[in-house]
Amino acid sequence: FSLFNGRISAELDYYNRTTKNLLLQAPIAWSNGETNASIYNNVGSVRNAGIEVGLTTVNIKNQDFTWTTTFLFASNKNKVLALNDGNADIFPGPNFLGQNYVIRVGQPIGSFYGMTRLGTYSDKEATEAAAHNLKPGDRKYIYNADGSNYYSIIGRAYPKWTGTFSSSITYKNFDFNFDIRFVEGVNTGANFKHSSEDRQTIANSLATVLDAWTPEHQNTSISQVRNYKFAQDSHFDTWWVENSSFIRGQNFVLGYTLGNNAVKQLHLSRVRVYASVQNLFVITKYTGYDPEVDTFMSGYGNNSNFSQNLDFFSYPRPRTWNLGLNVTF
Repeated sequence: FSLFNGRISAELDYYNRTTKNLLLQAPIAWSNGETNASIYNNVGSVRNAGIEVGLTTVNIKNQDFTWTTTFLFASNKNKVLALNDGNADIFPGPNFLGQNYVIRVGQPIGSFYGMTRLGTYSDKEATEAAAHNLKPGDRKYIYNADGSNYYSIIGRAYPKWTGTFSSSITYKNFDFNFDIRFVEGVNTGANFKHSSEDRQTIANSLATVLDAWTPEHQNTSISQVRNYKFAQDSHFDTWWVENSSFIRGQNFVLGYTLGNNAVKQLHLSRVRVYASVQNLFVITKYTGYDPEVDTFMSGYGNNSNFSQNLDFFSYPRPRTWNLGLNVTF
């Protein structure tokens, strides 16, 4: 719809769609003689429901100055409705020190799957640690009643909502445009912590290792620094799965168009010079180089299209500066 002679226009879309017969590698029954096998089968059913909103406003418009803004908002709720016979969990991979994802009925696709880190064992918890063949200074996790590792859903690889704010400003012969993107309610698995924080002394470590467990400093989630041969096994856990919501300054462009008299003297129709920058800034709590990352990409794991947001020493996204000239003859 549009108001005030087009000064305000908006669009709202709602969708609710169920996709059936997804092609997945589903586990087969152990009674077939295999305990770790799967076959491709049309077994999945997934529902996606959400809204998309677009709002454009012409804030100022006169002979010399124009300012317009556009805001886009999208939110999607994803839910797995059915899988194979019995609705057994499907682990799409990759298997990085244990399964990193699970496809489970009732949960969204892209659910991170791992252990829950509680901190580290103190000197007073030596007996509790010994029950798991650990010692004070080792990482402390939640375990099942029988002492086995406890795994649960510990994050989500797909955001709860995304948004983009764009603005265009012209003043006489100058023009300025920018796009700022927002992504909220999403996690990234910082798998690089395996070798840069959990396994000290084998490679370069993060500065966070300076906060590692010592007899004088036991209230920490980072284990005691030891030779890697004597260190505790590393697990994909809640300490790795970080909040990776972000605000990104995606694109900024400043331009100037030569006046008609100057253009005519050059025997041209139009001349515009501009400068632009992409990825100007990122505001995030994520501790890696960039919260928007996927090291393993597609082709890794049994159902790799359902896996993303894993960071294992990914190359940082560049900030790109451009200086350009548009000429129309």
